[in-house]
Amino acid sequence: MLNTPYPKISIRSVRRLPVVAACSLLLLGGVSVLSAKAENTPQAAGLSDVASQTVASEQQTRTLQRQWSDEERALLAKIDQLTRQEAMLGQQVERLDHRLQQKQEQIDAQTRRAEETEKLRQGLQNWFQISAQELEQNLAASQPFLADERRKRLDDLHTVLLDGDIAVHEQFRRLMEVFQVEAEYGYTSEVYRDKITIDQQQREVDMLRLGRLSLFFTTPDGEQGGVFDPLEKRFVYLPDSMVADLNQARQQINGQTSEALTLLPVGRIQP
Repeated sequence: MLNTPYPKISIRSVRRLPVVAACSLLLLGGVSVLSAKAENTPQAAGLSDVASQTVASEQQTRTLQRQWSDEERALLAKIDQLTRQEAMLGQQVERLDHRLQQKQEQIDAQTRRAEETEKLRQGLQNWFQISAQELEQNLAASQPFLADERRKRLDDLHTVLLDGDIAVHEQFRRLMEVFQVEAEYGYTSEVYRDKITIDQQQREVDMLRLGRLSLFFTTPDGEQGGVFDPLEKRFVYLPDSMVADLNQARQQINGQTSEALTLLPVGRIQP
């Protein structure tokens, strides 16, 4: 027979066990009854409503937080996009400012050139008028060869110089043309038919121009000849002994005879 130790319980303790169990059951039953009753009280209903509202509020808060987070991300993306656009616009503004500055510098340069051109134009036109007056004086003081032709050329020049619609370069070209023609008279010779007044009579003669030095004439039949006297400002006849030389010089200029030494009374050159 095993000697297994058993707990020792006194008879007094055994007698108390049913009483303790019974008390425990009564307490549990009382708590349950109290809990059931508590659930049916207004305070319990209020607490339940508060809890429900708290849960709903928390859920709504979380929903709003998610929405705000989404909106925040969208706004940050929009801000980033706008920032990049602002940077691009800033670069464009800088480029436009640079171009504007260049255009303004070009405008200023063109304005200065226009002002300088206007000053130059005025100076040239004054010089044109002075030069035209010198040509008039030259025409009045020179030998009266091709008088009508030269007179018309100067009148046309005056018309061009007084016309404000004609460009300055065209006025300059026309003035230089007149100067060139007048200059060519100084080293060329020619024979042409014209009418002159001599001894108060008008006669048709062959004019013989030797540069600007002398202006002779012979009658068409070659019987008479003369010269323009620059001192008396009129044509005079030459002695018959000089007519042959005049006819020979006329034929040489026209290419009718070969060149030869010809003596003509050119007179004394005035200083």
